[in-house]
Parts: sequence; structure tokens; C-alpha cells
Amino acid sequence: MTTRRYHTAQAIRHALILAGTLGFALPAGAASFYVNASATCAGADGSAAKPFCTIQAGVGKAATGDTVQVAAGTYYEDVSISNKGLRILGADPATTVVQGFSSPFTVSGFSTAASVEIAGFTVTGGSGNGVGFGSANLTGWVHNCIIVGNPSGIAVWGGANIRVNNNVITGSSYQAVYVATNSGIAFYSNILMNSGTGAFADGCNQQAPIYSSYNRYFGNGTNRRTNCGDPPFSSTNDSDNSDPKLVDPGNGDYHLQPGSPNVDAGRPGAVDKDPDGSRNDQGVYGGPGAIAFWPNAAGMPVVTGLSSSPHDVAVGGTFTITGTGKAQ
Repeated sequence: MTTRRYHTAQAIRHALILAGTLGFALPAGAASFYVNASATCAGADGSAAKPFCTIQAGVGKAATGDTVQVAAGTYYEDVSISNKGLRILGADPATTVVQGFSSPFTVSGFSTAASVEIAGFTVTGGSGNGVGFGSANLTGWVHNCIIVGNPSGIAVWGGANIRVNNNVITGSSYQAVYVATNSGIAFYSNILMNSGTGAFADGCNQQAPIYSSYNRYFGNGTNRRTNCGDPPFSSTNDSDNSDPKLVDPGNGDYHLQPGSPNVDAGRPGAVDKDPDGSRNDQGVYGGPGAIAFWPNAAGMPVVTGLSSSPHDVAVGGTFTITGTGKAQ
């Protein structure tokens, strides 16, 4: 079991955040489309009542600024995203699996500036990249994912600039993270383990420094490697070759054991804190992005009532969520 620190106010706040969006403004006109692997494909329209049965169908329907919400299940597909700034969000990285054939997620072909966020998945089965970003005009963000068993876990090329945090990237026969010439990446609070190379910089003329900080490297053939004489890494506060003490990674459980050195070892700072307000834990279950699947210990308070006001809100307006709760 994973040991966590909880307080009554924190637990109620956690439940309220799960129940409604607090302090988060969607772009005007933004929509959400829903995907469920167990849904009937015929007649699907992407609504909560009639979700699509594939992630690609949700991506195809969505427009820039929209969110594709993916329910727990296994999705046997390669997902391609082009010329759309989207959020692709899985329900829980332990239960929302993209089992790819070539590259489970490929983000490329952007003629105008856009950003793509991918979070909350297990990404596996690719014969190339688990998650690939390859385009100028493209920024990306990958967080709170388990990326396992792909030749390259995350690959960046073509001038893309990517942020990668609070993931476990493991079992990559080549490298967990690959960065090509004239592309950039900032990765922090990750666990990069049991791969040929942890992070590989392929090219000397990087568009931006390869910022590696507060990551844990373990069981790799080489932790950081470049084919340049002068490594382009800006590496600070990384931990090399220390066992992260995960619960049961061989069977897909990447939670931290009690006493794991990953607890409170991620990048410090207010914006990086765990949902309980403590310092960021390295790995897939740490950081603010873990709010949707943060462990809720037995005996903690539960929300008994929620209300919102006003009933109707104009685009750009504000509404208030009020909740009540009690201890179990």
C-alpha cells in the first residue's frame, strides 16, 4: 500500500476539485468530447451519452481548444494529431491504456502555432515512439503517464518544444527520451528506468537546452548520452542509479512504496506540489496533474453536497461551486 499524508481540509478540497473545475478557464467555445472503449461505435457523436469508441474519432471531431476525455479501458490504435491544439486526457494511467501498433501517439504536421497536452495514460506496444512530437510551431506537454515497452518512450524532432513531467518511462530498448537537432525539451520529476539510455540528445545544434532536473534515473545502460563532444544537457538535481522502490512495476503498479526516495523529491515550487499540498513526488502519481487519481485513504472525509451558482454563465463569466462534507 502507498502511504500518504491527509488532512480533513485537504481531502474535502480534493473531492471538490474532482467534482468541478475550480479556477480553470476554458477557451471561449471550447468543447469536450468523450471516448469509451466499451461504447457502441455506431451512432456515436462524442457526447457523454454517446461516446466515441476510439480516441482517434474524438481527435477527428475536436477542434483547437477542445478536450478529448478518455474513459478507462484498452484502446488498440495509433493516434495521430495534426494542426489541432488539444487536451487528450485519460481517466487514470493504471487503467487507461493505449496499445499501439507503430506509434501510439504521434503529434506532427503543424502549420500554425498550437499546443497539445497528453496525460493520464499507459502508452505501450509501439514499434517506434510511444509519444512523438515532430513539427515546428508545436509545443507539447506530457504528464502523469506510464510509457512502457516502446523502443523510444518520448521523441521530439522537427523543431518542437516539449515539457515532460511526472511520468514513468521504462522498458525502452533505445532510449526513454530522444531529442533531435533543433528541438527542445524540459523534463523533470520523472522516473526514467530500465532502458538502453535514459535521455539521448541526437545532434549538437539544439534549438534549446535539454533541461533535465529532479528526475530519477535507474537501471539504464546509460543515463544521459549525446553524439556531440559537448553534451547539451542542463542537468541539475537529478538522481542517478538509485532504486525508486516502486510497489510492483513488473505487474504494472508504479505507486511508490513507503520510504521510497521519490517521495517529496520532484521539482520544488508552488506550481509543482502534489494534490495534498506537499512537495512533488517523482513519477506518475506525483504533481498537480495527479489530482484525478490521487489516492483517497479509507476514513477520509467525503463530499455530501455540491451546488453551483449562478445556474447559467455567459462565455468568460464566473460561477462558484460550494460543497459540504463529513468524516467517515
